Amino acid sequence: MDFLYTALTENNIPYPPCVNFDGFTRWGKNKRYWLFPVGEGYIFGDWSQNTRAFAFPKNAKTVTSQQLQEIKEKIHTEQQHFKNAQKIEQIHISDNVTKRTPSLFDAPKAHEYLKKKHILPLSAKYDAPTDNLVIPLYDTNGKIWSWQTISSNGKKYFLNGGRTKGCFHPIGDLTPTIIVCEGFATAATIYQATGLYTIAAMNAGNIEPVVDAISKKYPSANIIIAADNDWEKEVNVGKESATSAAKQHRLKVILPPNIRGVSDFNDIHVRYGIDTVKNQLQGVLS
Repeated sequence: MDFLYTALTENNIPYPPCVNFDGFTRWGKNKRYWLFPVGEGYIFGDWSQNTRAFAFPKNAKTVTSQQLQEIKEKIHTEQQHFKNAQKIEQIHISDNVTKRTPSLFDAPKAHEYLKKKHILPLSAKYDAPTDNLVIPLYDTNGKIWSWQTISSNGKKYFLNGGRTKGCFHPIGDLTPTIIVCEGFATAATIYQATGLYTIAAMNAGNIEPVVDAISKKYPSANIIIAADNDWEKEVNVGKESATSAAKQHRLKVILPPNIRGVSDFNDIHVRYGIDTVKNQLQGVLS
C-alpha cells in the first residue's frame, strides 16, 4: 500500500485510519476525504476542495472505460449524499448561532487581542465564559451562518461544519466604495482608517466567493480588494488569491509594501500607526 500512501501525501490528503477494500472509505473533518477501490488501485479525493486523483501500483492492469464509468457514477451519488448532509449540518449550525448570538456581549475595548492589534471592538461580539471574541459570518441577505472565535492570544477557530464559503463579516454602513480583505483585524484597521464599508472574508480562499457575492448584491459598487501580501512565504497566497478574484471581476487590488514582518494593513497599523495606513490607501481610494 506504499503507492497509496505516496499518492495521498502528494495530494495533501492524510492517510485514513482504516481502508474499506469493498466500497467507500470516508474520513477527516466532515468526512471530506474519500477513497474507492478501482481495479488494483484507488480513486480518491477531497470533496470540500472538489479534487480527485488516482493511485495505482506499478504494472497494474488497465481499468476499462466501462469500469471507470461505473465508478464515476458511484462517486457522483456518494458526493451528492455528502453535499446534502453538509447542507443540513450547515442549516442546523446557522439555527444554533442565530439563537445564541443575541446572548453575547459587545466586545470590550480591553480585550487583549484588540489591544495587541490596536483596533476597536466595532461589530465583534464577546463570549465571557471563554474570554473569546466572536466574529459572526453572514451572507449578503444578512443571514448568520457561522462564526469565528478569537482568543486573547490570537488563536482562531471556525465552528466545525459551519458554512464559510461566500460568507463574511461586515463592518460599518454601506458606502459606494466597498473594501474586501481577509481577517477581522485588517478589516477593523481599514474601517478605522477610511470609514468605508469593509468586509472580512476571513481567509484568502474565501476572497473570490465573497467578491462574487458582493458584486451580485451591489452591482454598481466600487469594490476594492485590500489583500494580504505574503511576500516572505514561498507562495504569496494573499496576493495570488486577490489578484485572481480581481481579474475575474475587473477590480482594483491594493497591497501593503514588502516590509519584513509585515503581511497586511493591520501590521502597518500596529508598527507605524493608523495615519500610515490612511496614506497608503489614499492613492487607490482617491
